[in-house]
Amino acid sequence: MVSAILGIFASLIGWGFDKFFPPVSSMQCWVVFLLFLIAFGLVGAWFKLFGSIRITNMPTLKLEERACDYLCQDNEQVFKDILKVFANLIEVHRTVMTRKIELVDSAYGYIQFSAVVTIVTAFFILISQL
Repeated sequence: MVSAILGIFASLIGWGFDKFFPPVSSMQCWVVFLLFLIAFGLVGAWFKLFGSIRITNMPTLKLEERACDYLCQDNEQVFKDILKVFANLIEVHRTVMTRKIELVDSAYGYIQFSAVVTIVTAFFILISQL
């Protein structure tokens, strides 16, 4: 979606660069401003999407030989310890995934903003060409 809007944005700039730069009328100033807003929205969307991909602090469980020997005992305390470790892992995983969901939702907000501004910009370009 972001790439498609970015392609449309690049096509509009390539097609009408000489028509809108430098802006001489108020309508052209509005179009240039809206193009700036589209670029801002797309950059923000990419920033948030790459931020969600870049999250690497996923929980891991490193077991050494000593830990394996401890876990192989037939003891009720071992089961309690295992449950505590897995509860902590699930909590950390939930926190990481919540952060990832927030970043993706924020990116979708930027995409929606850019889509609306793209429609408005296309309308202004159409009006200015009549």
